[in-house]
Amino acid sequence: MTSNTAGTLSVEPRGQRQSDWREREKVSLVIRLDTTTLRLGPKGRSMDDSTPISYLALEAGTTVKSASGQIIGKVEHVLQIPEEDLFDGIVVTTDHGLRFVDRDQIREITKSAVHCTLTDPEVAELPVPRGTATFHADASQDVGASLTARFGRLFGRERWVKDS
Repeated sequence: MTSNTAGTLSVEPRGQRQSDWREREKVSLVIRLDTTTLRLGPKGRSMDDSTPISYLALEAGTTVKSASGQIIGKVEHVLQIPEEDLFDGIVVTTDHGLRFVDRDQIREITKSAVHCTLTDPEVAELPVPRGTATFHADASQDVGASLTARFGRLFGRERWVKDS
């Protein structure tokens, strides 16, 4: 490690690094200068946040942007047909609830954002997802001193709430 007045530079050796449970990244060189990190892959290419990724590596909570760069919302989940290894689209959490973005409306998926071809007026007309209802466990339930809440905590009961 080398230190100077501009900041601290550290170089990590080549090796395997587990960056996410879904994806392994082969890292040849990691360079850190102050708060900036540059990772170089096996062929020397930079692996920053604008690197395109597969829909399989897309994480919930990733920002979704319109063609003008406006933030539409965040990825709720990815829709796919696993039997055919086919990407169908994404469900996005917006200020107006869940909305469906078809694969043909997505220009690029990167580590930091999903970039769509939708204009701002088209974003307002995105459809509500159809199909099987989705549910999530509400962690705020079974909180408190009531008998029902105590039994819920005792038996680890999950309260499933239908997504809107």
